[in-house]
Amino acid sequence: MPLNINLQQILLHALNFVILFGAMYFLLYKPVKSFMDSRKAHYEKMDEDANNVRGEERVISATDSKVKVLLIPTNEELMIAMDTASLVG
Repeated sequence: MPLNINLQQILLHALNFVILFGAMYFLLYKPVKSFMDSRKAHYEKMDEDANNVRGEERVISATDSKVKVLLIPTNEELMIAMDTASLVG
């Protein structure tokens, strides 16, 4: 053999790949897929109308959410203009 590769080495590497692929599937793919599915369900459950409100303080997270998400209106452009005006003079 010119490259010192024989059929036994090829078959062992193929078996190693199959074992590695199977282990990665069960150890990584399934847990990540279930986590992503639960996050998708969480965000689908959030109230769409609450997220579309503008100009008023409001809770936009789901009622049974572990974390409360608040919508607080701000006017960043006005604050930047006022800070710039106070710095300039």
